Amino acid sequence: MASDTTLYRRGSLQSHHLYRTRWLALAWLFLQNVATGVSTGQVLDYAIMSQSERRRHARWDMDGIHYSYGVFNSVKHNIRYFASVTNLLAKYYRVEGFMINLFSIMNFAFFIPASVVASAVLDKAGLRASCITGSLLNTTGTLLIFCSNYLPSNAYRMALAGQIFASLSQPFLFNATTKLAAVWFGGKERTLANTLSSIGNPIGIAAIVGLAPTIMGSDPNKTPTLNMLLLIICGALGSTALLTRNAPPTPPAPSADTKSKGFFPGLMSTVTNIQFWVLMAVFGLVVGMFNTLVTYISDLATPYGFTNDEAGTIGVLAIVSGLVAAGIIGFILDRTKGHKLAMKCHSFVAMIGMIFFTLALHFQSAALVYIGAILIGGGGFPLIPIILELGVECTYPVDEGTSSGLLWTISNLAGVLFVIGADKLRAPDGKMFDSAVMLSIIGGLAFVFTWFYTAQSKRVTLEKTVERKGEQAGAC
Repeated sequence: MASDTTLYRRGSLQSHHLYRTRWLALAWLFLQNVATGVSTGQVLDYAIMSQSERRRHARWDMDGIHYSYGVFNSVKHNIRYFASVTNLLAKYYRVEGFMINLFSIMNFAFFIPASVVASAVLDKAGLRASCITGSLLNTTGTLLIFCSNYLPSNAYRMALAGQIFASLSQPFLFNATTKLAAVWFGGKERTLANTLSSIGNPIGIAAIVGLAPTIMGSDPNKTPTLNMLLLIICGALGSTALLTRNAPPTPPAPSADTKSKGFFPGLMSTVTNIQFWVLMAVFGLVVGMFNTLVTYISDLATPYGFTNDEAGTIGVLAIVSGLVAAGIIGFILDRTKGHKLAMKCHSFVAMIGMIFFTLALHFQSAALVYIGAILIGGGGFPLIPIILELGVECTYPVDEGTSSGLLWTISNLAGVLFVIGADKLRAPDGKMFDSAVMLSIIGGLAFVFTWFYTAQSKRVTLEKTVERKGEQAGAC
């Protein structure tokens, strides 16, 4: 059954529908992003870091598909989350220490040029083309890394090529979350839909953090087994990209019924929007801070008496608390539309969490470091869908993929700079306390910038106006 709403629009009664298959799309994109977090792309990056030992039945179905793609994307991508098997992978690939930063930075750097292409594809060709392209790139990268098992003399180069393909695939999937939410979901579901499709990547990361040591134990020669498993996961989930559809037959809301600006006019409109630059500052600082923290979690914690297992627990606590908080706040914001206040509150919590984490290193307090991790995750994770939605609101009617693409691009650029900066602040004895202080300052700057965002939520305003006119027409 379709959920119908009849609204007054442009002088006539206009029907909008919510299709239940939108949840399948959401689940699909979620799983694709999970796959990117779990894949061997992440295996290789951590191997290199081993020097430090580390409205009909269609709407929720579509969200389910996108959700699955989130899983897929996370399986494939970030090797830097495999701290628990870092030393084993380093031995297997025979990598040298000078490559530590290269792969971590490369993961961010290749996202930046690919994001421009991905935004254009989303705008001109739609969700289906973007997701299929991302799926092909992702699966190709995983296949190359798997093939590296059989080319001992060139294993590292082959895995490097696979990592590049994985990095290129990210924006085709990440940028699609706001587009999916806008095209398939109504005003009381968009933030939750955006949240569910976005969190697939960290869930995949959490899954592989636990899965990798279970598979490999203490034997680096079991790396091919891990690579094979990840290829199977990515291949299976990636094939579901063919199920994606661009849009439902009838728009779910008046905002989805409005023609967006063309790609280049929309891009120019967005980059000249001062309020959007404020959002980019907050998003870049928060996501860059979190990525840097995860990249160096073992390096930050172990010199102060924490074990690798405890470092892994820190990461899991941050991810789990973030997922729970994001789900709750997404549901609430779809009904209250209090995105601006939520951005301020969550950035403050993330800042406090980073300060607690830094103090915990100084006092070598496990309890304090765990509290800090929970606050960082609970404060930082929900900011991703919140700011992605605000980006659409303040640039409307620019295509959703344009604003999300720019936000993810700036966060990856920030990740490059923060990873380099944190490494430069490493003390001669290997301790990174100054790096933790740097991340605390970054969290504080993000909180300060949230107070400069004052833009009107244009999409919400349009829908309230249309709804009000519909009520007036019904009364007559």
